Amino acid sequence: MSERQVERWWRLRRNQDKPSNLTKFCEHAWKTVYLSFRQRLELSMDVYWFYLTTMAYIVSLSVTFFHDVKRKDFMEMLVHHIVAIFLLSLSWITTAFRIGIILIPLLDSTEALLEFVKAIKRANFEKMATILFVGFVPVWFYTRLYLFPLYLYR
Repeated sequence: MSERQVERWWRLRRNQDKPSNLTKFCEHAWKTVYLSFRQRLELSMDVYWFYLTTMAYIVSLSVTFFHDVKRKDFMEMLVHHIVAIFLLSLSWITTAFRIGIILIPLLDSTEALLEFVKAIKRANFEKMATILFVGFVPVWFYTRLYLFPLYLYR
């Protein structure tokens, strides 16, 4: 095979993978439509403080991990909080406040109840903690497995 034939083969091979003009046109048209008509939300002070306090809380939990007694799920919780910070930052940067305003309270609503149950258990009120935990489980399933996907789907 001559050098010219190899160059010709490479050129033909490269052009096989090249998208057609119609494909590229559709891609550019879609991006134009999206970027032209997507909603730009105004940032109110309530939303600002809501995001700021939520982010501060998550960061404070992440920092205190290193000073608390190391638990078995240390790495899982650390990764969980790093991902939460990333997602919260991403929704802030992309001005997706609407989804954050809905999802943060939805997901945090069960956390308060769980922490309360843990505090009751630490106070040696085992029976009350068990009753509250039995109440916590359906609330957790309802918010995490029903409402959360429902809001994401909308």
